[in-house]
Amino acid sequence: MSSDFVSVLDGMLSYNDEVWDEIKNEEPHKKAEEELGEFKARYAGRLMKHSKDGYYNNKVCLQDFKKAIDVIKKNHDGKLTPVFLTDHSPIHKMMPEDGLAANKMNLSKGGKQRKMRPGYYYTTGPDGQRQKIVQPMVFQDGPDEGLAKGLRVVCTERFGSEAVEGKNHKDLVDMLAKEEDFKAQETVLEEVVRQNGGMVIWGVKFHPELSAIESCYRDISRILRQTNTPGCSRGFEQRYINAIKGVKLSHVRKYFLSCSRYLSAYQDPDATGESVMAKMKKQKKRHRRAPPQDCDEPVRKSNRQYRNRQWQYVQEEVPGPSGDVGDQVEDMEDTEELLQIE
Repeated sequence: MSSDFVSVLDGMLSYNDEVWDEIKNEEPHKKAEEELGEFKARYAGRLMKHSKDGYYNNKVCLQDFKKAIDVIKKNHDGKLTPVFLTDHSPIHKMMPEDGLAANKMNLSKGGKQRKMRPGYYYTTGPDGQRQKIVQPMVFQDGPDEGLAKGLRVVCTERFGSEAVEGKNHKDLVDMLAKEEDFKAQETVLEEVVRQNGGMVIWGVKFHPELSAIESCYRDISRILRQTNTPGCSRGFEQRYINAIKGVKLSHVRKYFLSCSRYLSAYQDPDATGESVMAKMKKQKKRHRRAPPQDCDEPVRKSNRQYRNRQWQYVQEEVPGPSGDVGDQVEDMEDTEELLQIE
C-alpha cells in the first residue's frame, strides 16, 4: 500500500539532492533515515505494510500532506504555494467532528447529535448595513446549557418561527444546507493544508484522464510486471521503490500536458465523453505520423512500415546469388511511389 505525490516540477515528489544534503542530519529527518532508509525518508509519499503499519487512514493522510508541503517549500525556497489535486475518497473527504453539517442534526435539541462549532449568518442592521451574526450551535446558558440546539431552534433563530412552522426534518435540512456557513465548511484535509500554507482542489469524478498520477501508476504497474517474480512476494517493496524511481520527469510532464489537453477539449459546450475521446485519439494519431515535407521527396509512412515493405519487396523480387546488386537497389527505389500518402 502506498500514497504518492507527483509534481510537474519534481516528478515523483521527494526532497532533491541539494536540499537533502542540508537537512539529512537534522531531526526528524536523521531519525527517519535510520529507521526507514534514505529513500523513504526523502520521499513525500508513504509505503505501508498493513500487517505491520495498519491500514491507511485520515490521520496518516494528513501527515503525508504536511510532509509534501514541506518538500515543495524546501525544494523551491518557499516561493511556491502547494496546490493539491486529489480525488473524492472517504479519507480525503472526511469532515471535522465539530464541522457544520445540517444532515447530522436532530430535529429537536439534545440527544446523541454532534455538538458543532458556531456558524454565522447575515442580517440587515438598523442603519441598513449588512451585519454578520455569529450563531452558537450549542446552548450557552440556562437549563439546557451544553446541549446541541437541533434543527428547529437553529432555523427559528435564523429564519423566524413562521418560516419553520410546519416543516419536517428534511425541509429544515434543505434550508440550512443552503446557508453560506454550511456550504463553506471545509474537510479536515482542506483545513490542515490551508493552515500549512497550501490549497486543495477536487478532481472530477470518474475522469482519471484528468489526473496525471493515474498515468504514473500505469508506468509503475508496467515496471512491476517486468520485474515481478511469480508466486513470490520477497523483495516486493524494493521492486516498488525501483518502479517509482523509474517514472521519469519527462514522462510526468507529458502526462500533465495530456491532462491539460483533455481539460481543454471538455471546455467545448457540445463536448461529450465520446467526442472528447475520439478527438484525443485523432490528435495522438496525427502526432505520431511523419510531418509533411516542403520538398520533392515523397512523404513516407512510419519507419517500421517502410522497413517492412522494403523487406517484403526484397524477399519477393531479389533473384538468387547470381543477381546484380545494382539492379536490386534500383528496383527498391522504384517502390517509393507505393509508399506515398494520398
